Amino acid sequence: MSNQQINIKTVGAGIPFVFQHGLGANISQAEQLLGQIKGIKWVFMDMPGHGNSILTNDATPSFDFYTDTVVSSLDKLGINAAHFGGISMGAGIALNMALRYPEKVQGLFLVRPAWINEPSPDNLKILLKAANLIGRSDGIEEFKKELAFLAISSNLPKAAEALLSVFDSKQQKSLPTVLKAMVNDQPYSKLEELKNINLPCMILGNDDDPLHPQEIADITHRNIAGSAIHKIPSRYLDSARHKIKINELITKYILTNEQSLERN
Repeated sequence: MSNQQINIKTVGAGIPFVFQHGLGANISQAEQLLGQIKGIKWVFMDMPGHGNSILTNDATPSFDFYTDTVVSSLDKLGINAAHFGGISMGAGIALNMALRYPEKVQGLFLVRPAWINEPSPDNLKILLKAANLIGRSDGIEEFKKELAFLAISSNLPKAAEALLSVFDSKQQKSLPTVLKAMVNDQPYSKLEELKNINLPCMILGNDDDPLHPQEIADITHRNIAGSAIHKIPSRYLDSARHKIKINELITKYILTNEQSLERN
């Protein structure tokens, strides 16, 4: 892989738990959600093209590339195995890790997965429209006229507001490239691959979330034997309850797998 400089932050002390942000987000998304939970060494990192990790010209974003980035970063930290989780794209990275580097993965905690095995899923195509407008002086106004955006704005105004974050001036200039590449990729090629995962796995889905439909969480759950699934409140309807429930469930996950965590 290319020589990427990755922004990494570790929080707390204890068993390593690597948790990745979603597409278009950064370290702060994961840290603000989970960083206060004690007894765990949280490892957060910006994927190239996000936050403070620059996407170099010779790099092509993909789930394989981002997963390899995580692996090389963990090697530098001396972490050989950990529990892995993430939000949306981060959940896809965790699944890619479990399938391609199973010896490194002790368990999975997947929050609002947005991909299964097909590139360019319908729920994410609106991001392709945004990618084509980022950088234009009238880009955000044109995006607000898109029928798909208007439908989301009418039903879930906070979801529409979150979508507009891709136009934030703090985003990297490479974000359109990242959006197009990741929406058109997939974390694994066949659903049957998930049946090879034999790990503790908890999956969190929600309704009222146009980019992360409950159906994707359900499909993932049905294909990972022994996985647990929970429906949580949508962050677009009650962000406080959404965070509280995730913290409750990841604490339950940690306690349930306490012995394996201690062994590793």
